Parts: sequence; structure tokens; C-alpha cells
Amino acid sequence: MKHYLIIFLSCFFISCDPEENDLGPNFIDPNPNDVEIRIKNKTSYLLDSVYINTSGGESLYGNLSLFERSSYSSFRFAYPIFNIKFKVAEKKFSYSPASYDGEEKIANGKYTLEISEIDTSAISFSYFLNED
Repeated sequence: MKHYLIIFLSCFFISCDPEENDLGPNFIDPNPNDVEIRIKNKTSYLLDSVYINTSGGESLYGNLSLFERSSYSSFRFAYPIFNIKFKVAEKKFSYSPASYDGEEKIANGKYTLEISEIDTSAISFSYFLNED
């Protein structure tokens, strides 16, 4: 009986090729990308080099045509206010919160950041973050 067990185990270990069974790394990301944000240009201007930094990540969305919507970018987390930068006709627009004190992180999910009401003479704009 011992001989059969030794033969069986020998065949088992010889027949296993570790390279064939390599499925790649097997791990769980401790910080999954749970907040997804896309940009919607609700203006009649071309937005150049749209960039946001949520403190849980950053993304360069590139250029957005009039009334265009970007694809989603993923972030570890986000606050309801965050860094936004873009250009309109070579004029630089930006918003940076002074502090995140008192702000709570937004819930995991999909959101659309709508940029609107651009005033090129006052270099101002409005934005709203809506849950999809």
C-alpha cells in the first residue's frame, strides 16, 4: 500500500508544471478605486487640459468640446470640493479649496462634475458635482 502511495505522489508532483499554473499575482487591493468622476462641459467653450485632484487621486481629462462629456476616472476617495484646472482660449481657470477641514468624503459611486457659467473676462466659472 505504501508503494502505491509513493508512486501516486511521485506522479502527481512530476506532472505539475508550475509555469502552467501561474495565474499571476493573487491579491486584494486594500484601496480600491471606489469613486468615479467624469466631466461634463455645459458651456459654449472648448475646455483645454481639464485636470482635477480630489486628494484621493488626480486625473487629466484632456480637452472637452462644447457640451461634451468625458469618460469616468477612478479615485480612491474624493471630497465634495477639490482642485480643478483648465484653460479656455489660453486663459487659465482654476479652483483650489483653502482647506478640507469640516468636509466629509463623498460616498462611493459615480459622479458627474458639471462645469458651467464661464466668464472669460472675470476668469470665473461654476461647477456642480452630481451623483449619477
